[in-house]
Amino acid sequence: MDIIRKGFITFKKDLYIAKSYPVRFLILLFEIFFQLAILFFFAKFLESSFLQSSVINIENFFAYFLLGICVLDVSNTIVSYLSIQVEEYKKTGVFEELFILPVDSTNLLILSSAFPIFLSLTKLFIYMTVLMVSFDGNFDYSFHSIIILLFTVFSMLIIFIGISLIACSMTILFYKGSWISVFHNMISIFLGGVFYPSYLILDNTSWVQYLIPIHNILEILRSIFDISELTYVVMNNLLIILTLQSSFFLIVGFFFLKVSIRKSMINGNISHY
Repeated sequence: MDIIRKGFITFKKDLYIAKSYPVRFLILLFEIFFQLAILFFFAKFLESSFLQSSVINIENFFAYFLLGICVLDVSNTIVSYLSIQVEEYKKTGVFEELFILPVDSTNLLILSSAFPIFLSLTKLFIYMTVLMVSFDGNFDYSFHSIIILLFTVFSMLIIFIGISLIACSMTILFYKGSWISVFHNMISIFLGGVFYPSYLILDNTSWVQYLIPIHNILEILRSIFDISELTYVVMNNLLIILTLQSSFFLIVGFFFLKVSIRKSMINGNISHY
């Protein structure tokens, strides 16, 4: 219960800071609707262009792009947040003060993920509501599909938190960790199937695509929303891969964070920027 209380306090602190910049906060909340409008008309254009194409087998471009941008947006929100926050803390001298608080510094940084998770879940809710209600998303409301959806979302959050901790570690050690988020976005967009099927670049049987978390997440979500089809065996394999990836990234991220804090304290450069 104590860790929940600390997480809630950290969340309130970040929320108050975000609200102290009202214009930026409103833009953060409502930019998603502007993106959806552009996406809708862009998808309509592509549907008319590729309607007779046998290379790209996509019936609903809008739904396909919507889920791709949704997961990419969630990824960027979570992965980049901690590293940017630590950079700001180092600039203002706040980061050094965190280590004199009666709270474990590692836990404090991990709990700082509460606010970006809240933002991500809010965006996820809006995206999926638009998909299911406004644009006739063919979501399967069976208990089995809902459990798979919840598990996929949970695994997605854990994976992105783990990558975020790695980026945060790089910021603590080398003062800049935003390149982790940029690199992750580049790989996800290029090979992860965000805007186009990964088979246009990689062979459909290539194991490389399964190493990219966002590819596995999107494959499952698009199958649940009846945008693409997966066999029972492929779905189970993707769920197993997601489980392994979420465990891997969380453990590696936590380890990197502990090591980076310990090394910075030993070198005496915890407050250097």
